[in-house]
Amino acid sequence: MPCSWSAMGSSSPDAPSPGLPARAPRGPWPSIRALLILGVLLFQARLAAPWPDLDRRDLSYQLAQDELDSGVALLARLGISTTRQALSQDVLRLGQLASRTKHASRAPFGPLLRLTGTGQAWGLFAYPDPYAGRLVIAARRLQADGSLTPWQELYRAHGQGEAWLCTVLEYRRVRGVYDDNGDRPKPGIFYDRFADWIAAEIMVREPDVAEVQVRLDRVTIRSPDDARPAGAETPGKVRRRDRAQVAERLALRGGALMAVAPIGVAP
Repeated sequence: MPCSWSAMGSSSPDAPSPGLPARAPRGPWPSIRALLILGVLLFQARLAAPWPDLDRRDLSYQLAQDELDSGVALLARLGISTTRQALSQDVLRLGQLASRTKHASRAPFGPLLRLTGTGQAWGLFAYPDPYAGRLVIAARRLQADGSLTPWQELYRAHGQGEAWLCTVLEYRRVRGVYDDNGDRPKPGIFYDRFADWIAAEIMVREPDVAEVQVRLDRVTIRSPDDARPAGAETPGKVRRRDRAQVAERLALRGGALMAVAPIGVAP
């Protein structure tokens, strides 16, 4: 005789347990919700994927040129003959295809991303760059005879210089303005405004400073197994500001001129 749940002294698995309310029908919503969550996860994964959307600006980095040379050498060991120029053209074609695919797949979701504020991306991991930039700030002072002193360093990253400059410039939110480890082959408006701001701060604190120089010295970093000399640091991205220039630039943005009044004029 076949067994039954009642004959075994147990209720059916679909029957409610004694003392508990009956289970409501599940309906389609749990499955719909699971599909929506899966869709969001897949779309965000697509946004976070490292798309190789490169252009000529990206290949202008010295690091990119080194990588191209390494690629040529690797292909040569595999029996494929090519040059840096030819390989760069292949990389650019791949980058253009990736860029078109990336933007085409994102475009339909653009309004939703703007509405929800979920379209912004951040770099998850820092990447090493053997050609880093070291922030250096120098000043020239006005002497009694009206001449200017030679350039004197006020700050050199990391942690060398006047204490207040070290505190201000190494604060993470300030450092993000001038940090050379970013997708900025050429400094733009933020770097220029940073030079205006730090020059004004220095001139307010040190009335004898007549001119401030802001620059990013290129530092070549070698790995322990690389015997090549690092070479001397090369000044780059130099910005100079005298008192007249700082006052003029602040005036254009509605700043207080009296804070950076010319030497000899009381604020």
